[in-house]
Amino acid sequence: MIIGGRIFYALFWTGLATAFFYRSWKIEQNEKDTTRNGRIYIWISPLVFPFLLLVYPVMNFLFEESAYARQTTLYFLLGVFLFLCLYDILLLLVLPILRRFFSAKVCAVLWIVPVFVYYQSGLMFQDNLWPWLVIPLHIEAFQIPVILWGTGFVVVICYQVISHLVFRHRLLAHAREITDEKILSQWIAEQKTFGFRHQIPLVRCGLIRTPLSMGAFERTRITILPEQVYTEQELRLLFRHELHHIQRCDVETKVFLGFCQAFGWFFPMTWTAVQKASEDLELSCDEIVLRNASESERRQYAELLLKSAGDGRGYSTCLSANATALRYRLKKVMHPAKQRIGIFLFAVVLFFCFLLNGSVVFAGPETSVGDAVMTQADLSDIEYIHIQLEGMNQFESRDITEKKEDAEFIKKLQSIPLQKLYTSYSYETKDPYIYISLSDKRFITITDECVSFIQFEHSGDELHKLAKEEYYAVQSELDWAEIIGLLEMERLAVK
Repeated sequence: MIIGGRIFYALFWTGLATAFFYRSWKIEQNEKDTTRNGRIYIWISPLVFPFLLLVYPVMNFLFEESAYARQTTLYFLLGVFLFLCLYDILLLLVLPILRRFFSAKVCAVLWIVPVFVYYQSGLMFQDNLWPWLVIPLHIEAFQIPVILWGTGFVVVICYQVISHLVFRHRLLAHAREITDEKILSQWIAEQKTFGFRHQIPLVRCGLIRTPLSMGAFERTRITILPEQVYTEQELRLLFRHELHHIQRCDVETKVFLGFCQAFGWFFPMTWTAVQKASEDLELSCDEIVLRNASESERRQYAELLLKSAGDGRGYSTCLSANATALRYRLKKVMHPAKQRIGIFLFAVVLFFCFLLNGSVVFAGPETSVGDAVMTQADLSDIEYIHIQLEGMNQFESRDITEKKEDAEFIKKLQSIPLQKLYTSYSYETKDPYIYISLSDKRFITITDECVSFIQFEHSGDELHKLAKEEYYAVQSELDWAEIIGLLEMERLAVK
């Protein structure tokens, strides 16, 4: 039932995100009216991802003990880093094939799939399916690397923010208003075509060589032109390119990519992934601007790219790019290939990311049942024990409470090797298992894969809210035949 629920969950949120993707494509094809001041979100803003990853540790430390909160936060962030690394590596490997057969839009959107995966509280705070692979990691032994990683993250993110603010300040300090009524009227007309209800400022600045747009929020948005002379047709093309960036909230995507770059600053593939993602943002705008364009219009657009060649800086989107990316863009502009939209591809990728997220996790150092959940001091608190074997229904489970006095049996249970998992899980208890109830409303369940420890706050005989919940991965499959032998049970109901 748990797996079925997770599949339903993945299908539901995949369907929702896919519907937003299809809606955005329809708007860009002028087949559907735009809303929300001309901006198109594919479900949610990419800014949600860095916001949640920064809020999670704060909430953890507010509601958990400091030592447990520190461990939980570190293991969670390591899990996110592992997901991002694996996802980026896989996407980089298949990107040449995707760019050949699918639209640039879907290639650009695939880079922000982690935003969708970690948006839902069900994936960030709610139970996960039991992991397929548990990687042991003694976090206390990695204090220096963790400190170095955290320091590097702060340095990179601060450098990005400060350099962007300095760059923006310099441009605006040297910018001048455009007074040419013909240019302004064309700019306003193009904005109306995109459905923008609030005018976006347009200025010129001699410090740049390529048109660019900045500002993640409505009050900070601005488009800046270099001190070059453009024809009316060139202005139409570059205006539409920049307005598509603004419409798609690509500046917010650039902030997300910058955050990911800082988050994985020591991993070279992260920097490559961010570069490729930025290229796909530009390619996708080229693609929509040149939709149904003639050969002469494509040639003119290619000349415009060459004329405006330059690098963007900070959290901005620009018309042109560096030499390596520019060669590829010119090839796509002049020799377009018929490509699939990629809606089904997006849905498949998102579904499996929802479904498989959390299947590989980091766990704490090796411990045991006797050290973690049932110490010698706890033995006197055992109220009852029962065992459920394969082939039994729930009414055939055996009460073996008397075995709490059997030192050999208890020693066998206490010796089971474990690794602590620092997140909660939806785990469907499967036969065979041993269930132990302790005083103070504490419950232990031992299976082949998992040992769970749950404690409730209580008043008299009434259970109240959950006070403690811990999960441990069993390192090796239990020898149920030996356990049954220790119990001297007549029925051997294991495989």
